[in-house]
Amino acid sequence: MAPLGEMIEAIYASPVDGSGWRDVMQLLRARFGSNMEALYFLDTADQRMRIVELQGVTPVWLERFDAAYFLADNPWVHHASWGQQPGAVRTGWQLAEYTGDADVLRRSTYFNEWMRPQHFEHIMGVTSYAQDGVIANISMFRPPDMPRFDDGLIREMQALTPHIQRAFGFCMRLESATQSERLGLALLDTLAEGFALVDGHGHLHHANPVLEGWLRTGDLLEAKAGRLQARAPTAAQQLTALIADTALGLAPHPGGVDLAGPGGRVLNAKAMPVRGANLRYLPPRTYVLLMFSEPRADDAARLQQAGERYRLTRAEQRLALHLAAGTSLRDAAERCGIGYGTARGYLKLLFQKTGTHRQGELVALLLGREQPG
Repeated sequence: MAPLGEMIEAIYASPVDGSGWRDVMQLLRARFGSNMEALYFLDTADQRMRIVELQGVTPVWLERFDAAYFLADNPWVHHASWGQQPGAVRTGWQLAEYTGDADVLRRSTYFNEWMRPQHFEHIMGVTSYAQDGVIANISMFRPPDMPRFDDGLIREMQALTPHIQRAFGFCMRLESATQSERLGLALLDTLAEGFALVDGHGHLHHANPVLEGWLRTGDLLEAKAGRLQARAPTAAQQLTALIADTALGLAPHPGGVDLAGPGGRVLNAKAMPVRGANLRYLPPRTYVLLMFSEPRADDAARLQQAGERYRLTRAEQRLALHLAAGTSLRDAAERCGIGYGTARGYLKLLFQKTGTHRQGELVALLLGREQPG
């Protein structure tokens, strides 16, 4: 049986992995014991189905689906307002209870001419989207010799449903994106910095290879239940605030924030809002593009050596690193996640410990550079 954690990871990988939904369908089969799994659109106006991913149905039977499903005697069509609510998990036996008719599905053409010949008996599905006559479902069938999908399996599917909705919504955004937008995502994968595309709650929708490497290491950042997080508590609060503020257009962070982890390692995180185009199936939504970068290796090494020589604290070294990059003291304070007054106090201590009197003189000393005249 596939662990739920593995299934959630596969769900969030689906928008950027060509075989992602196929993997999800296979994991659903292993977890729920189904013999058919499908992710698809139903267009009620055109009375047709469009498959995103399907397992367990041959092309011959797929061609016959529309003619059997979109009939007046199909209770799933007749009771669509009940069974096709976004986020709803429904089963065949729940349909029977809702209608008060134990054989309501078994009498239909859909069941007798499409389901029964393929040895499909028990149904469980979840609607991830429904609007303007377009419905997106994940459905699973079980054969007659297996028990129905019980309450425990329904609860498991309900736990997966929010993740499916988020990942599927992002798939739709990518599908409707222009070619230049798709090339933009591909370009991120070639850059030396770490990039992530998240929603306003931090749910991860795309990570370029650099960021994926850092996530595998897991010492600074992690993807927990599909959500991008910093490991250290203070850094986690900073990253959450950065994402939320950027998504809402509040309190801009022009210099980003510094996320500190164990061993003195620091990542600077910058953010910008990305507004999706108006979509036919989903309302507009703001995503956040995050860029993570590490300090220049040579400057970081020199500062570490100077820090040991002058007995600087880690916080003092972090402030000095931003000052060395030409950042103003106020912006450096914001990147370090400290107040301006605290930064001024750190700067005075740096002057005292190094015997310098000006910011330029301090930076030149710590980095081993000559101070310009």
